[in-house]
Amino acid sequence: AKDRLLREARAMARLAHPNVVTVHEVGTANGRDYVAMELILGDTLVDWLRSEKQRKVDVVAAFLAAGRGLAAAHAAGIVHRDFKPHNVLRSRAGRIVVTDFGLAREAQAELPPHAPRDPEHEAREARRDGLPASARPVMFPDSTPSSLSGITVTGSLLGTPAYMAPEQWGGGAVTPATDQFAFCVALWEALAGERPFSGPTIDDLRRQAHAGPSARAAAKIPRRLRPILLRGLDPDPAMRWPNMDALLTQIQRAERRPAILLALGVGALLLAAVIAVGIRASDELAVHPRCPPPALDLARVWPGNAKRAVGTQKIAAGLIERDVATWSTVHDSACQLDQAERAPRLWCLDGVLARIDAVAQAARANRHGPQIDAGALLIDPRVCELARAPRLVPATPELREVVGAWMARSAAPAHRDAAAAKALVGKAAADPCASALAHLLVAESLKSSAERTLHLDEAQQDAERCGDDRVLAETAIATAQRVLDSEWLSPTVTATLRLADAAAKRVEQRDLSAHIDLMRVEIAKRAENLDEAIARAAAAMDGFAARGRLRAELEAGLTVLALRQLRATPADLAAISDRLAAWRKRAVDELGETDDVVRSIDAHAAEWAFDRGDVGAAHAQLARPAPPTGSDKLQAISGVVVDEKGGKVAGALVTAARSLRGDSVGAGTAFAERDTIRVTTTGPDGEFSIPDAVDDAVVVAELGDRRSSPETIQPALVTGGSAAPPPAMKLVIAPTSRIEGHVELAGEPPTNVAIVVKDLARPMMTRYATVAPVAADGSFVVDGVPRHEVRVFAAIEGLSEKVMGGTTMVIRTPVVKGVALSLATSTRVVHVLVRSTVSSRLPNAEVIVFPGRVASMNALEMNRQFKGGTIRWARQIEGENVPKAIVALAQTGDLFATMTDIPDGVATACAAGEGELSDEALERKLQAHLDKIQVICAPVPPGSDNVVVIQVPPFPRLE
Repeated sequence: AKDRLLREARAMARLAHPNVVTVHEVGTANGRDYVAMELILGDTLVDWLRSEKQRKVDVVAAFLAAGRGLAAAHAAGIVHRDFKPHNVLRSRAGRIVVTDFGLAREAQAELPPHAPRDPEHEAREARRDGLPASARPVMFPDSTPSSLSGITVTGSLLGTPAYMAPEQWGGGAVTPATDQFAFCVALWEALAGERPFSGPTIDDLRRQAHAGPSARAAAKIPRRLRPILLRGLDPDPAMRWPNMDALLTQIQRAERRPAILLALGVGALLLAAVIAVGIRASDELAVHPRCPPPALDLARVWPGNAKRAVGTQKIAAGLIERDVATWSTVHDSACQLDQAERAPRLWCLDGVLARIDAVAQAARANRHGPQIDAGALLIDPRVCELARAPRLVPATPELREVVGAWMARSAAPAHRDAAAAKALVGKAAADPCASALAHLLVAESLKSSAERTLHLDEAQQDAERCGDDRVLAETAIATAQRVLDSEWLSPTVTATLRLADAAAKRVEQRDLSAHIDLMRVEIAKRAENLDEAIARAAAAMDGFAARGRLRAELEAGLTVLALRQLRATPADLAAISDRLAAWRKRAVDELGETDDVVRSIDAHAAEWAFDRGDVGAAHAQLARPAPPTGSDKLQAISGVVVDEKGGKVAGALVTAARSLRGDSVGAGTAFAERDTIRVTTTGPDGEFSIPDAVDDAVVVAELGDRRSSPETIQPALVTGGSAAPPPAMKLVIAPTSRIEGHVELAGEPPTNVAIVVKDLARPMMTRYATVAPVAADGSFVVDGVPRHEVRVFAAIEGLSEKVMGGTTMVIRTPVVKGVALSLATSTRVVHVLVRSTVSSRLPNAEVIVFPGRVASMNALEMNRQFKGGTIRWARQIEGENVPKAIVALAQTGDLFATMTDIPDGVATACAAGEGELSDEALERKLQAHLDKIQVICAPVPPGSDNVVVIQVPPFPRLE
């Protein structure tokens, strides 16, 4: 039993595919071997089939997905040898996964010298298909040495008899063709309601399997699928399909043929008949079959005058023209191959050409608009030359419409219209490929994590039905990104990224690999591996560049520069300004001054100028008009600005954005939220209005050295079922002060240190602060400080932590000098183990270590009292870099953080459970309910490398 369990685990751990259940870990604990697998919430395929009468199209789609899992196993050299509906799981979201590889055994690429092919099989293969040797099934004697064998001996009978191939009955050679036979039995049973072979005894089953299905039994199978399944059930494994991919391709074609024929109409049928007659009339063509024409006419897809038709879409035109030329070269090469090798390539090339056609139509539709990212959905024709060409389905009208919407979105990434995307889902419902991509567009536009998850699940289900490898890759990448956005570091993050990587490798294309690299950048950052993160980001930049995707290339480049600023070597810092200037010129030349990536470069340049101490230059970078907001929730706001005595103030500047910060130049700067910033000026009566502020905006007013406290928009009043405008705002401006001081940098580069001032009269306001850069000598000046009790911090932004040293003071005079702060570090380390007080798993947790003694409290009170410390996100306990002390104490579901720079003497570790990281809806609730978040604290033992265990309650619902 132990050997069999470990054998199954080794087989499955080698597979990373959306249609194979994921093995997370294989290990031994307390003398027991265990396998930790992905949890699939759902039923077996046989239970799903029995639960209610399923549509045949859904049944075939489910089996196609399972077949892709088998094909992935075969590609890894593994034969399942016990495939049946009971060993296939269907999740509630519709995802299909093959499991129970307990009888799997490793295949060998070649036969040992003493086991040559059967010459009779060779002759029959040649007569039937003319297949080259490389395309024929490989036979493996059961005694072939293998890391998965050693238990089964030649002549043994393993498998479920009802689904067993003839070769299994005699204990003979077991090959991928054996799984193909079982697959065809299972699909036959699902379609006909009974198996092709039945009988009261084992001997009856064996005889029928050797004889093949009867004509009477075959009559219950749809005519278009009948010859396909009959060949897969041939008693002779050499006479079955060359491999699972060939079988699945034939099933897909058969299933799509009725719809395609209906779309083509009578005229197309007549044309096909004329072509067929012409081909039969040529003896030469009968001997040397001509390469069949593509599904689309290349001259119509991209005619000679195509560049004029796409107007200003110069980048798209260049990319399409390059891919058209490559397509022609690959197509000519494919036509020289034997029929068996040629067919999958031509099928793949038809899918590539369909994407080119859809993107070309989108380029024509956007011919006067911003540059679309044509490469986002174009497929490199060279992928069809892979040893296993990807499956790419023909484009339908629904898919073309979704591609058009995708391209339009790519031209203005900041603008996300959820309502339009949801409407597109309804239009695309008839085509699962189009529907999958439409759901991805909706998920990208939503702020609620629960809603995003719902649409991603729908996208995955549709992608499985679609069967297109590129669509599967897009959904897998989007799903992995959502998980990465939701959890810090966990086995779930690792597993979904592995699946996304496997899906992307089916369409081996540089820009798809670049998306995977960008996710690995974030994982490397969270694991505090800066060099790895920089290398991955540079690889992503190269990957996008290889496919001509300029906007994505430059965005990846900005990630590289941000990481290099954190690393802060002299070479890193010296390169930033020149790179930003060169990239901006290139972006303006090729994409236009108003393009989103130009604004991203400007925002990065502004941050860089600010970090170097040039606040004026930072504001100059952001002086251009604000772009349209990317929010679908806009609010008209109005109000009045008054002075401390209640007098109305004319000419005051009012700024609104999702988050703001003040500095020496102004009260309202939005480096990170430029797409949401709105600015207006009060009239003679002191009143102002902003028609299109985001509904959760922070609003401030200023005039000269007088500034208001930040205010948030109040919820709109709902009466009679309709929403009235929110209450008018009242912003009171008052004189502010300057703070001058010095911070002990302790070796930290000043470009990575900022001074932050928080108004303690506004502890709930977490989206506003007054900030200032630090000079090379550690000196700083902060203007615009409110004359209240404030806390002044010196903050270091690192890879996954923030180190803060601060002090509290009451500001009463115009200038406060001599403020001294310190970032002095130590070598003291503490490991904090965070555990839930209930059985539910903590998705995330934040850990803070303070100097001195601190009692447990809520987050609002912690905000008021916080004077400095080290902050870090906790991570799941997996991988090689987990301290032994943590491993010894950890329980299932625990998180941990290794905290460095712990102050000497008395210290306290605190932790709080957190919700999903990227849920904007949850974040809004959090701002209003900090008093409901419990922060649990415990004393840090003396010395270093000790473990503190903190039990925290689950994150509250915040309703």
